[in-house]
Amino acid sequence: YDERTSRELEDAFSKGKKSTEMLIAGFLYVADLENMVQYRRNEHGRRRKIKRDIIDIPKKGVAGLRLDCDTNTVNLARESSADGADSTLTPGAAAVQPLASISVRPLPALDGQLVSPSTPSPDASNSLENSFAQLQINGDSMAERSHRGEGEE
Repeated sequence: YDERTSRELEDAFSKGKKSTEMLIAGFLYVADLENMVQYRRNEHGRRRKIKRDIIDIPKKGVAGLRLDCDTNTVNLARESSADGADSTLTPGAAAVQPLASISVRPLPALDGQLVSPSTPSPDASNSLENSFAQLQINGDSMAERSHRGEGEE
């Protein structure tokens, strides 16, 4: 359990309660402290044994997720890319590619004619704003289509 849940369980146990409820990963669980089992409040058939443990051992966290004790190694792993291209960059340099180059399909304009996607220019923020404006204009009709049910077109 994570530290908060462990504290709640230990408090309930030390006060002599027979059971306690706890919220774990979005589900309500009941900890039966007499029989030392836990189960979801709405699923009594699936029971899992629980036991008291030493308080100062490392906790696994909610649903087995890592806690902050390993953040340095996790951050270093996230910073390296699969092709090793980031290792040639100077410190502080960011590998950012313009988003406008991702679009490969022509976008329909308001008058029904096709508009070719913009090519990356020295002023990437301008082309990015233009691409975003195109998406906003075309996004309205997409939103209308998504609200229709089957067979309503």
